[in-house]
Amino acid sequence: MKSMALATVMLLGAFSATAASLPRHGIVMFSSLCVSEQSGDLYGLRVTLRRIGDVDDLVLELESEQPLRVWPVAINAVLGTIRFAMPKPYSGAEVTARLTPRGGLLLEGALLNADSRDRFKLPRVTDFSRALPNC
Repeated sequence: MKSMALATVMLLGAFSATAASLPRHGIVMFSSLCVSEQSGDLYGLRVTLRRIGDVDDLVLELESEQPLRVWPVAINAVLGTIRFAMPKPYSGAEVTARLTPRGGLLLEGALLNADSRDRFKLPRVTDFSRALPNC
């Protein structure tokens, strides 16, 4: 019985450590977006995870493209992973994202087309009042 209680405490401890980085309710944003000084165009990627009630969805912004709502989203709070499929006309392939030790997000998968193997590191946005940096 003691080993069962110890295992439960260890499991809850692991869950709460990751859950602090990825809250059960609210909005979390990760972004590498920047603005070109010459043209004013946006470059980079922004991921917004919305966790409202029992529904999780993700908004993906690729450079100057229209935002894409991605659903369904599979979140494993214990492992700190997020899985989703890119919508058409993009790759349609599955993408895996995982939280980094510093609180950022590492995206891996075919984001732009089915033949690509993209990898993006996105820092977590904590100051929403700050302007986008120049590229």
